[in-house]
Amino acid sequence: MRIAILSDIHGNITALEACFKKIDSLKIDRIIWCGDYITDIQKGTEVIQFIKDKEKEYKQYIIRGNREDYILDYWKKENLNWVVGSNEQNLMITYQSLTEEELDWLANLPTELWIEEQGFPKILVSHKKIDDTNADIMISGHTHISESTYKHYTRYINPGSVGFPFIGRPGACFAVLDYDAEHISVEFYHIHYEIEKAIHFIEQSNISGIKSNWDKILIKILLTGEDYIGPYLNRVKQLAVKNNLDEDLDHVPKYLWEQARKELDL
Repeated sequence: MRIAILSDIHGNITALEACFKKIDSLKIDRIIWCGDYITDIQKGTEVIQFIKDKEKEYKQYIIRGNREDYILDYWKKENLNWVVGSNEQNLMITYQSLTEEELDWLANLPTELWIEEQGFPKILVSHKKIDDTNADIMISGHTHISESTYKHYTRYINPGSVGFPFIGRPGACFAVLDYDAEHISVEFYHIHYEIEKAIHFIEQSNISGIKSNWDKILIKILLTGEDYIGPYLNRVKQLAVKNNLDEDLDHVPKYLWEQARKELDL
């Protein structure tokens, strides 16, 4: 069995299309999708349609990630904190771009699933890693870091991120799993693509108005392959505490976001 594994597209349809130029040449039997298909680059509709279209070519296993859950929670509860200028503006714009049919499709995806076939290893798929499972293979995404480890008789596989990999160099990442009853192997792929096209999509979207300058952070990640999100948000919170202010990100004033960005050279 030969399975391509993809995760964390985050709307980057350009990177996804480039990955499949390779995947379609690899004699793949099936596809596993590990979630976080939407938000950040505002091409969620295109990504969803791409995944649906691949059903015609491959047997697919599809779960949803935390980004889908954010959007679905808003859809069901109408969280009024999502307004223009808030740090959730990125999510709000994604939500507004999706149709009821697309939201319904996302809502019907499981958060985890088992792949069990007689004579083959037992596989568990989840967006976030699940420890201490009785699966032979545990497949997850979320960290944006490609990884294959072995613990307590379970092989843990993370394909990395298609849209925004944290590997120290630009590009797109996915993995291919080969296995039978006695053998398991994983190969990681790093694909070059037209990053300038993805950057153009970001620059043309409405997320540029967010006070956190989320668009600039995303572009920096695309160009470097480094994780700037964690250090940036942590520094903003530290500055808020230092100035005796509420560290809730929606309440942090713009000048502290700007200070954090300058300190981190973002």
